[in-house]
Amino acid sequence: MSTSSSPTASIGPGGEDKAAQEEAIRERAAAAPTGDPVSPRPYDPADKDFQDPILTKGDVTVYTPTVSSSGVTVPVTVLNRGKKAAFYDVTLKVTGPGGFDADLDIRIRGAGLSPNATWPTELTATDPGKSVPAEPVISVKKIDKRPYGTD
Repeated sequence: MSTSSSPTASIGPGGEDKAAQEEAIRERAAAAPTGDPVSPRPYDPADKDFQDPILTKGDVTVYTPTVSSSGVTVPVTVLNRGKKAAFYDVTLKVTGPGGFDADLDIRIRGAGLSPNATWPTELTATDPGKSVPAEPVISVKKIDKRPYGTD
């Protein structure tokens, strides 16, 4: 008596066979947009976006913004000047003529920002229905710094 076996497909959690799942993953990866990550990005003091500070308050430095038709992009760094890792909640205010008024929030969590480490980012302010100001006014509204290990 001989037994024959037929090939079996590996079935995934959604009922699809594993080969179909892998092919779908390859297709999505091939179709995904390419580009640089928006933030955070490695801090490079030579980067043109981080060369002209316009405001420093505590551990937060704001650099010259870029104005476009879609909003005001504000480069910011947070430098932990403390001796312990810390969590941050930072709010920036961007205002301008015609009632343009937007808050930008930075939240640093995880294990916190290590001492002497810098967290660079760029945030874009928009205010639906308002014109983007040619010369925005940027201020630091809030800096909440909590050392790691405290609640």
